[in-house]
Amino acid sequence: MIKFKAWFNLVPLSFLGISFLFIFSCEESEEVMNSDKYGLLSGTFHQEYEPDVKSFIFVSDYNGNVLADTVFNNTGDDQFVFYMPEDFENDKITLTVGTQLEDGSLRLETNTNIAVGSELHFYNPYRDEPTSSIGSSYLSLSNIPDYDRFRINTQGLPGDEPKEEGGYDVFHYFENDDILLMFTFDDGSAGYYVVENVQVGDTNTVDLLNGAALTTAEHVEVPNNTGLPYAYRNHYGFAATGSYIQSNILARLISSSSTDYSNDNFVINYPSAITQRFRFEGVVGDGWNTPGGKQFRQRTVGDLPSSIEKLDADIISFDISDSRYSINATGSFDQWGFELQNINETSGSINARWIFYNNSDSLTISRPEIPSSVLSEYSVLNDISFSQYGTIRVIDWFCADNYRQWTNLYFSNDAYYLDYCSGFRELNYWPPE
Repeated sequence: MIKFKAWFNLVPLSFLGISFLFIFSCEESEEVMNSDKYGLLSGTFHQEYEPDVKSFIFVSDYNGNVLADTVFNNTGDDQFVFYMPEDFENDKITLTVGTQLEDGSLRLETNTNIAVGSELHFYNPYRDEPTSSIGSSYLSLSNIPDYDRFRINTQGLPGDEPKEEGGYDVFHYFENDDILLMFTFDDGSAGYYVVENVQVGDTNTVDLLNGAALTTAEHVEVPNNTGLPYAYRNHYGFAATGSYIQSNILARLISSSSTDYSNDNFVINYPSAITQRFRFEGVVGDGWNTPGGKQFRQRTVGDLPSSIEKLDADIISFDISDSRYSINATGSFDQWGFELQNINETSGSINARWIFYNNSDSLTISRPEIPSSVLSEYSVLNDISFSQYGTIRVIDWFCADNYRQWTNLYFSNDAYYLDYCSGFRELNYWPPE
């Protein structure tokens, strides 16, 4: 049984003849849900969605039949506790949540095979992230050495714009920002220079011949042990402490050159005085969006990995029959998923995205019926059809042994996911056209 020291606006609701409790802004809970009494699910939305749009949650059985649902405005810590239907005897349910995004499109996310009696918490770790720059400074460079690649970095990656008269407008998320200049040379080495404590509106002049010598970057090579050809790599640098969320990125050294890979090694150059921790992504296999192609990815945070290894899994095929989606996959992995989309035929914009996740023990997903409460609020969902979009993915998490462990971890944390999970390996598969 759930006990609350303070219940606010406790309202019994009923949809489809199924009762549940809506508990708004509950302050403190003392015990976990007793599945004998409530049974189905407890879900709390901690300002996961914008408060001025209607969001929704609905619970379905394995075949997609709706068991309970509601539409709400996410104004605080909004909790929903669903009773167990009298004739429902399964130990797993399918959970779908969704909302309207700023551009007017809808985003739905479905997790299947959630244990009956689960207490799930929904957080938005990006809520306090900056969404636009606070302004720009001006950077003038002279006596630049010959280079293969040059990048201007500021914290959070807001970007830069070359000026016709020379120099750059450099955009900032933060005051007292550092500008990191990173040069990679034809021989595979690299150097860097830091302009410190830059304010919006500043003008900075850097003469790389007189007084602004480059510091040699640390050079590391990470073996590709997959036996598959190099596709690309991403490398993001972070300070010694703090979250791995985007606004903390100090250096973005994404692949764009042949100097990033040599003799079956991923080549990495980084400014060791600036970035002591990393998010590194090594990708091998077929090119992106190749029909019938397969691409393997390893993403890690913390120290640079000692090697890039291939996920021990394979996807043979992906089949669609009416509203049932089946994967033929082998090997060891925790989770698989895919995305459906509906595209506006006139504008080409996305009307709705629907993302699905399942565990490795269940290789078929039934697309849930959308309840009438959601259709009444978002009538566009009455008329649109969905098509499979992008890749089919299988994922093995480093921080979990199975899907149940991963969902328990994910739905109990308010942090950015790479702050509590050191990474994953995955396989992306594009079905043949």
